[in-house]
Amino acid sequence: MPGSSLVTFEVWSDSFKEGEWFVESLLASFSPKKTYRHNFQPVYKLQHPNKAESMLIEVYGDYGAWTEVPTPVVNLLSIGTPDAILLDPIANLPILAVEETAAVPTGNQALQRLERVWWAAETRVPFAYLIPEYGLHLDGGLRRNSIWPSYLALKLSMQYQIPSVTLMYGNEQHPSTYEVGPGMNLLASYASLMLRMHLHEATHNQEADLLKLIYLEMARFIRDHAEEITSHLPSRNRLNDEAAIELMIHRIRGHGRRS
Repeated sequence: MPGSSLVTFEVWSDSFKEGEWFVESLLASFSPKKTYRHNFQPVYKLQHPNKAESMLIEVYGDYGAWTEVPTPVVNLLSIGTPDAILLDPIANLPILAVEETAAVPTGNQALQRLERVWWAAETRVPFAYLIPEYGLHLDGGLRRNSIWPSYLALKLSMQYQIPSVTLMYGNEQHPSTYEVGPGMNLLASYASLMLRMHLHEATHNQEADLLKLIYLEMARFIRDHAEEITSHLPSRNRLNDEAAIELMIHRIRGHGRRS
């Protein structure tokens, strides 16, 4: 906000609804308080961690509705449209991009939206993909998520040395239910941590501990579900190796962080 002494961040999103979901669900630990600028634009006041100061987050919904879109957001949108992007407008730096869907990626749909996952890594933006582990098909049958989104995220994290995570919610009894499973809680912890890391209010050890928890959950899902998807999975044996996960996190911490 022009003339404001508050630390200001922006959330660029596919819609105002998704931008509000990002702030209110994923940054809930900051106790955001919402007002509306010009009676339509959500603006949140957040408590700065460990300080008496406050922060602002301005939501810019509907990417195409704005005439001046920051260059890093334009770069991300050139390949796909993630649901929300958390941006430091002063540093012109994306802190985190998030894609959320209720569609279970199975069969040919397993590769849907994955161009956004890859392009975020290519442009060195941390990415989170939130998807249900189970979902009901139109034919009434239960479908389970494919291994490929999680497998790709692990490979991108190692190759590009930038965090890319796939998180799942719901179970067989409660398909596509946010409140069931670890996905939403892990994503909220992850988003909050990424903001705190950017503010230098969280430690690298905290980052490593959370990333290890997330990556081990991803590896467990791939390992347990791989036989139903493919008979050939390179480096499958490394999914049981915590040392391999720790090496990946070490590479991310040592080379992939920019702030």
